[in-house]
Amino acid sequence: MNTNYDIIRKLIGLQGIEVIYSNVNNGIFEVFAISAFDFAVCPHCGRITYTVHDKRYQTYKHLPIWGMDTVIMLEKKRYVCDCNPEHPFDEYFAFIRKYQRYTIAYE
Repeated sequence: MNTNYDIIRKLIGLQGIEVIYSNVNNGIFEVFAISAFDFAVCPHCGRITYTVHDKRYQTYKHLPIWGMDTVIMLEKKRYVCDCNPEHPFDEYFAFIRKYQRYTIAYE
């Protein structure tokens, strides 16, 4: 069975991500998502890099959907650029602030 997660992506209203899975667990609506892009812009030199250093899942609280608390499990990648290979950097998402565990809309 192939599920289309377009409706969930539109419900959460966040750009730049693709929903890969959703689940309701103990009354919490969980949305698993990845970045819609496979590159990042280096904050040091401004060039585009495709080299992924590592990745992990980070949890972010978001606005309720269907009366349930919503949590976004977002795969965050760290990229490395040729200009500074010793210092990888996190990919940027416009809907979260640095070092926060909730979306800007949730604020």
